[in-house]
Amino acid sequence: MASADNPTSGPRHLGNPIRPYNTPDPGVVRADGKWYVYHTGGYRDAGRYPIVVSDDLTTWTKIGHIFEDDTMPEWCSESRSWWAPEVHKVNDKYIAYYTARQNGSNRFAVGAAVASSPKGPFKDIGAPIKANDGVGLIDVTYFEDPKTRKKYLLWKEDQNDFNPPRPTPIVMQELSSDGLKVIGTERELIRNDQPWEGVLVEAPTVVYRDGWYYLFYSGNIFVDDEYSVGVARSREIWGPYEKDPKPILVHDATFSGPAHQFVMEDEAGRWRIFYHARVKQVGDKRRYLMHDYLTFTDDGWPRVNDGHPGLASKEAIQEITELSNQARREGREDD
Repeated sequence: MASADNPTSGPRHLGNPIRPYNTPDPGVVRADGKWYVYHTGGYRDAGRYPIVVSDDLTTWTKIGHIFEDDTMPEWCSESRSWWAPEVHKVNDKYIAYYTARQNGSNRFAVGAAVASSPKGPFKDIGAPIKANDGVGLIDVTYFEDPKTRKKYLLWKEDQNDFNPPRPTPIVMQELSSDGLKVIGTERELIRNDQPWEGVLVEAPTVVYRDGWYYLFYSGNIFVDDEYSVGVARSREIWGPYEKDPKPILVHDATFSGPAHQFVMEDEAGRWRIFYHARVKQVGDKRRYLMHDYLTFTDDGWPRVNDGHPGLASKEAIQEITELSNQARREGREDD
């Protein structure tokens, strides 16, 4: 069995979770026949934003970080919070979009780092590409419109960080052709206005299918069972977006808080959703990597299974339980 510190997990059949280590806020790249996953934190060693890679979504190897200790961006070098990275192929480069706290103001801003390979090394561009003096910006994502080839940046305004919490818009702005500068005017697409969403919406993902722009997002608090995935859609990139009034992925008896999704179409034309969830019987704070397929109704609304996470792997959950117990014995409950 893999040890609690070993970043390579042994072969297991494909069932949830698909990786037995903390993998919160996953972003995914499919390249060179491999799956690359980038995520918030996750390990106690040096570096920021671990990179893990798999050939088959069952065996994973950690190959490094987006930022190692000697490549940390200067504008956020004092940040103790590095959240929700995503890597996207933009033209012939790979760009890591991420959020971290700015030195001085301590507010979250959006950064970007560039590499020629999904493995890295990534070089930060030296300053935030989007910041707001009045509110933090988190959960950044990228979208290239297949109709126009225009590029866009989306994020969440972290308004729930105020006391009392304020509504949390999902905002979009066009990007330059190289994906490294915002241009034009930002616009709000949605905000939390459905009962199930609670005090926030966050973690946007945009995809295009059959004439519809789909805006997937997460609602409610990430530490809660009720953290879930929702979706809205529009015929136009700027909206207006119509929400499905109910979430499309919610917790069940095994998994808690299944959300912070990443949606993509694979090379075979299958739509996949990656996300994180906690394992209820384990009882720790770790968020484990999950995977399911999306289907679409006759009228074009996306669905995930019966609204709950797919197949739970007994072997994976047993491995997670053993690793979690080992971490507790060693005083590493939150790593």
